[in-house]
Amino acid sequence: VIPQIRPLGTGDLDYQQLAVDKNAVYLSADTFDKNGSFYGSSVVVIKKSSLGTNNLIAKVFYGLLRASAFVAPADNFDSNPSFGYLINSSNNQYPSSTIYNKLYFYRIINPGSTNPTLSPLITITVPNYTDPANAPYKGNLFGSAAYLQTSGSPMVACHVRKKQLYACHNIQVNQLGVASLSGNRVGVRWYQFDLTGDTTGRGLGTETSTKVPVRIQSGTLYDAAATSTPLFYFNPSIMTDKNGNMVIACSVSGVNKYPNVVYTGRKATDPKGILRTPVALTNSTYSYNFGPFVDPSNANIGQRWGDLSSLCPDPVNDLDIWSTQEFAAVQNGWGVQVTKLIPA
Repeated sequence: VIPQIRPLGTGDLDYQQLAVDKNAVYLSADTFDKNGSFYGSSVVVIKKSSLGTNNLIAKVFYGLLRASAFVAPADNFDSNPSFGYLINSSNNQYPSSTIYNKLYFYRIINPGSTNPTLSPLITITVPNYTDPANAPYKGNLFGSAAYLQTSGSPMVACHVRKKQLYACHNIQVNQLGVASLSGNRVGVRWYQFDLTGDTTGRGLGTETSTKVPVRIQSGTLYDAAATSTPLFYFNPSIMTDKNGNMVIACSVSGVNKYPNVVYTGRKATDPKGILRTPVALTNSTYSYNFGPFVDPSNANIGQRWGDLSSLCPDPVNDLDIWSTQEFAAVQNGWGVQVTKLIPA
C-alpha cells in the first residue's frame, strides 16, 4: 500500500502528475488540509523493483515548497540515471500578478533505495515569465468570465535525455513574445537544461546533488501577429526522440479561433531557441459553452479546460511521438485527439 500522501490524513489532492525512470516511480500532487488550505506539493517515490511484490517500498516527501504549487517530477529515458528530478515555477500560488525569473529544482538522491532523500533546493534563473490569462475562443456566449482556463504557469511534461532536462509551461506575453503582465496573448515557453553544468549541452560535466543546471536554450511558441485578436497557445506538452529532435503540442484558441490542437518542433541541428511553424492537428468548427466556473469564494475563474496534455515516445523505435491533446470535438463537448507524429 502506498503511504498516505495526505499529510494530515484528510483534505483534497489536486494536479496529480506521474513520472518514471529506471530506479523509481514518482507521483506528485498538490495537497490541502481538511479546511481547504494549501499545504504544498507532496511527492511519493516508489522503488521500482518493489512493484508487483508484497513489500512495496515507498517514501513520501510532504509539503514541498509550501508557498508554491505544481511540483512536477521528470521522466528519465537514460539507461543509468543518477538522480530523480523535481521542478516547478514561481514560488507563489496561482494566479499571481507578478513577473518571475526563477525556477525551483530538487534532485532525489538514491531514488532506487529504501530511503531516498532530497537534495537542497536549487534555484535556476531564466528569462522573465508570468502567469497567463485565460484564453478566449470563437463562439463564446458568456464573455470573458468564461474564457478557457490556462491553469497558470506550472512546469509540465518534464523529461530527461542524455543528461538534458526538457520542460515547458504557459506564460503571458506581448506581440514580441516577451513576458508581460499587460500582454494580450498566451504562449508556451520551453527550456533545455544541462544537468551536469556542461555549457555545450552534451552532458559532459559532472553531476552532483547540488550542481545548478545550465540553461542551454529556451524559446516561446506564440502568435507574433500585430492584432488585437491573437491566438492563444496553452496546456502544452513537450517531448524529444532518441536523436534529440523535439516536439511541442498544445491547445490553441482565440476570439476568431475555435478550440483546437497544434504542434510544432525543431530538429536537433536547428539554431538554438528556434521552433518551426505550428501545424494544425485538428480543425474543429465547434464552440465550447458550459459557462463560467465558480470557485468556493463565488469568484468566476473561467471555464474549465484540460490542465494537461501528453507527448510520449514510441516504446518500440523511440522515434515516433504519440500526441494526446484536448479540443472541441462536438458542439459544447470536448474530445481527445491522438496522433502519431513522425519527425522528418
